[in-house]
Amino acid sequence: MADGEGSALGLSIGATNLAAVTADRAVTRKPVLTLYDQRSPEVGLPAENPKLNEPGLVISGFVDRAGDPAGIAAAGSSTHRSETLVADALRALAYTATDGRPLPDAVAVTHPAHWDAALGEYILDWDDVCSASDPQAAALEFARSAFHHACAVCNWDPTLAATADGIPPPVV
Repeated sequence: MADGEGSALGLSIGATNLAAVTADRAVTRKPVLTLYDQRSPEVGLPAENPKLNEPGLVISGFVDRAGDPAGIAAAGSSTHRSETLVADALRALAYTATDGRPLPDAVAVTHPAHWDAALGEYILDWDDVCSASDPQAAALEFARSAFHHACAVCNWDPTLAATADGIPPPVV
């Protein structure tokens, strides 16, 4: 990283892929989570993730079900909250992107945006905006997330980031 820049991590949640980006590395995985009794969960398919080398409880379909109070029914009659599975998958992906090092203080998460390699940035597809239950909220959340990420990565004044959430800067 260039002098004066802090470390940062960007995460993207999608029904097709999960993605993590640092200044040094980009990682994508399918949104499939394997839970283990004796170690941390792993995310992705065996072809994507060499750490998927022992049996575990494999769960998919949790991204689209986030917020569903019924949860996800898994093998063995266990039920898991989708939000917890999303969080576990993002945590596993984040540690993959940082090669197991501690996570940076600056982390931004976007949904349902995705990384566009040709543009070199995260984008939100118009079709995803239009199909959202609240298109205005989806677009606004993406804009806020991008703004917060820019503030974190560029070490801008935190009061600037707060303005995106409707918190005006103090009058001096």
